Amino acid sequence: MKKKFKKGFSLVEMLVVVAIIGILSTVLYTSYTKYVTQSKKAVAKAEALEIMEVFQTAMVDHQTAYKGDEVEIDNYTTFEELVTLDMKEAYLDATGIELPDTLSLSYEPVGKCIIYENNGVKVSYSPSNNNVLAVELV
Repeated sequence: MKKKFKKGFSLVEMLVVVAIIGILSTVLYTSYTKYVTQSKKAVAKAEALEIMEVFQTAMVDHQTAYKGDEVEIDNYTTFEELVTLDMKEAYLDATGIELPDTLSLSYEPVGKCIIYENNGVKVSYSPSNNNVLAVELV
């Protein structure tokens, strides 16, 4: 007697495999996007805190070195004086490192906080409380 061997897969078997792969890829994609969002927020928060730490150190240095009336790029001693300047230039003066053009530093007078924006993430930092108020996607 001859035995007939089946070669390949049936259509139903192929459809089941494709459905399982589709379900797994959907679950993995949502997990991946959550992970990417959380990591973007964490990186932006760390960068903002590092920039604020540089400003605080520079203000202490300027306070001991200069006591005058005019606020210039090399003699700010408070956050109120800092926000009247271009903060990117103040950072360059304090560290010698130029911040990228994609990064934005601004001051929000209503909430009295410094706003850091980079790569679609916005961080609000309160200099009076010395903490991060919010981290959100824009």
